[in-house]
Amino acid sequence: MAERYAGRSGVVGGVQEAFIGVRDPVAAIRHWERFGYRVGPAGQLAADAARTLYGVDSPLHSVRLLHQDADQGLLRLMVWDRPAGPGLGTGPWRVQGNRWLACLTDDILNIANHAEVLRAQGGPIGFVDPVHVPPQRPEAALRPFDQPVPATRQMTLTQPLWRLLCVQVFGGSGRAQPTINPACLMRTGPAMHFGMVIQDDRPEILEFYDRTLGLLRATDQSLPYDPSRGAPRLLDLREGEWHGLVDFDAAVAATDPAPVRAARLRVLRFRSASALPDARRESRPGQLGLSGYCLRVHGLAALRDRIAAAGAGEVTPVVEDEFGRPACAFVAPDGYHWTAFEA
Repeated sequence: MAERYAGRSGVVGGVQEAFIGVRDPVAAIRHWERFGYRVGPAGQLAADAARTLYGVDSPLHSVRLLHQDADQGLLRLMVWDRPAGPGLGTGPWRVQGNRWLACLTDDILNIANHAEVLRAQGGPIGFVDPVHVPPQRPEAALRPFDQPVPATRQMTLTQPLWRLLCVQVFGGSGRAQPTINPACLMRTGPAMHFGMVIQDDRPEILEFYDRTLGLLRATDQSLPYDPSRGAPRLLDLREGEWHGLVDFDAAVAATDPAPVRAARLRVLRFRSASALPDARRESRPGQLGLSGYCLRVHGLAALRDRIAAAGAGEVTPVVEDEFGRPACAFVAPDGYHWTAFEA
């Protein structure tokens, strides 16, 4: 698989960072410091430059948030003088356009305690209590109270400006994991999954990510409704409803026997017959909250031409982003907005 991308322009690593539109960067920085992030470089664009790259007629000030020594799974706070809208807000996850971040923690009940108290205080938060996700291998092969039980607990947090899936792994996962920052209040690592929801039956709709961008399709599953799994509660699945799960990793995962599954793009697919509202306009740059994902690439000019030829929309010219790097933006065939910059 790795030779498939040898010598080609394409993505370096996985998803580099998520865009989060905010009004108050100080409050946003304080929030994400509790999850182990710290302030990195800052930059800005005038309104005409922001309109060219992001399609937003507003001056922009951005701050990148770093996490320990991670070089991906990062955040970008985007402060628009004139935001285009409120974004996804605290609306449901069961919508096209939904974006979320997943992070690893070693104390999920600590996070649940904070969520419970904020809800009791009347704060703007929605969450699903930690859900037990059983291991992939049959439970019959395990010996509870005699050996470690591999499983995870997962919970969702929904706040006006961010959506988070918190994950704790028990009993070992058999793969390397992102590094948790034990000094932060929530005891979390950098973003390890960048989520999206689509509603499309066409098998080719996601080929853009591996065939054009050069990511590695690591998982492609069709999953029936199963009330014993975590997905029905976390994603509001309906009885009898099918959904798909497609993961894209960095291309290096094809040659690394135990890669860290960090900065993975995770796509949840619903059939066209499912009833899903379309909120893709509310999750693109200019909106508040989670509003875009960014890729670090090599050979940006050549990749930009390949992106345009592959059917992407709103492909911009290569211009400087707010940090002075060559960048371009585009809308993938599934309707999600992306930005890419030269490594």
